Amino acid sequence: MKLLQELAFVLNRYCVKNINVITPNQSGEGDLVNAFYNILQDEPDLDHEQIAQRLYGSESTDKDNRFRKLKQRLTRRMANTLFFIDPKDNQFNEFQRAYYQTNRDYALSRILVGRDASTAGNHFMRKVYKRSSTYDFTELLMLSTDSLRSYYAYRSAEQEKYKFYREEYLRARKLYDMENDVRMAYEEVVMNYGVSPKARKMSIELIDKRLEEIHEAYPVIEHTYRSIINYFALSILGHQLKGDAKGLLAIIDNGLEAVQQKPYPADIPKSFFYVNKVVVHIIEKDYPSGSETLAAAAPLLVPGFANWFKFKEMEFLLAMHTGHYTEALATYQSVANYKSVGSIPKRYQDRWLLNRAYLYYLASINRVEIPEGEDPWGKFRLGKFLNNVPAFSRDKKGMNIPILILQIAYSIVLKRYALTVDRIEAIEKYRSRHVRRDESFRSNLFIKILLQFPVVAFHRNGVRRKTERYAKQLKDNPIDLANQSFEVEVLPYETLFELALESLEVKFQRRAMAKKTDKRSASR
Repeated sequence: MKLLQELAFVLNRYCVKNINVITPNQSGEGDLVNAFYNILQDEPDLDHEQIAQRLYGSESTDKDNRFRKLKQRLTRRMANTLFFIDPKDNQFNEFQRAYYQTNRDYALSRILVGRDASTAGNHFMRKVYKRSSTYDFTELLMLSTDSLRSYYAYRSAEQEKYKFYREEYLRARKLYDMENDVRMAYEEVVMNYGVSPKARKMSIELIDKRLEEIHEAYPVIEHTYRSIINYFALSILGHQLKGDAKGLLAIIDNGLEAVQQKPYPADIPKSFFYVNKVVVHIIEKDYPSGSETLAAAAPLLVPGFANWFKFKEMEFLLAMHTGHYTEALATYQSVANYKSVGSIPKRYQDRWLLNRAYLYYLASINRVEIPEGEDPWGKFRLGKFLNNVPAFSRDKKGMNIPILILQIAYSIVLKRYALTVDRIEAIEKYRSRHVRRDESFRSNLFIKILLQFPVVAFHRNGVRRKTERYAKQLKDNPIDLANQSFEVEVLPYETLFELALESLEVKFQRRAMAKKTDKRSASR
């Protein structure tokens, strides 16, 4: 009864006159705050000045004092509304619901204690402790046991409870220190991470040193939700940089085992482990194992969410790298059928338009069949693709390369050798400016191979002889974990080379080369 009395006392004394919250998509006139909110939801690309003009007229700007005050009111109202989020919403999984409810109960408990309602505050703090203990909310576990310990310290009849929460607090404090030491170790490595051989060597040494320190400080690591993510991410990165696929798979399996022992669904760590496992399968060209891992990850994915797009990309690359082109087409269609290309997030559009172009290249050389009119994204415009500046024009990780390479492969199939020479010159310029030899060794090798095609006037046997040295180097330096160039190689370079050779004829294209030379002379 005292719990209810204290709650009633706080509510009566600090009476709520108005619950000021957002009402999304409110019909009728409504107020400007709701109108502002609806614009943010419906037209996220508008800038502040455009919104100000929408609300106050064409003469208004984002410096308008009315608009500035409106932003402040909207901020306060949205903050209030957050406390009314329904944790039973279907978009929340069990872990997310527990996280939201536990944080809300903690805030509620602190508010009640601050208003001299200690019994009610303690009631909600016990809920915080229970959920924190179950779901590995270590910081809240430490805070709740600290509060509960203090609550029972001055109640002589409750000494057993004091001792219990004291032990739980000491345990939580150790867990909290362990979690933060592991997290700081991972942050330090990532903060100083580089891809050059020298930087990679330094990262490996730092990872080994930090893991040694962690194991020395915590001989037995009690893996919590946060420590699982950071500890195994650190270990996984170490094995990746060393190119140790066997060790990487072993540490991933250890991580999955730790996750499986949890009494709650740890979807994010599971997804992290599975995606890294698929990377190994792609590099090793192990389609059965990759398909098995993707199937295990499928229940964790929600169509349209970031993880879904990531796994779809991995699924596509696995099929392309292992020659399962029909399966790659099916993966593309599952993404294209989800939404129109203009409706999927921009950060995924370029990648999937590139994947689509590679499928149409395979269709042009009869490696896969794309029935007329069955592409959810409509007709593929080959001319537009060949003439367009690469979509990744601002990219710094080499993602222009697969576009330029594919344009070359297409122009060879079409026997448009003058255009092919133009594209080869473009990729050579791009390589000299953006592709560092030590960081993109395979891409450099493949570009050197492409540069030989016009030297022997696109004669198949001549190209094979001229590129023999580079092709051997490419074979001797396969895609590995340390560089993970599989993301750049939509099709492995070895496969692309063989397909390009098949598209050539056993004769010199001297006439096409002569036209190209004449065109150059005329332009000077």
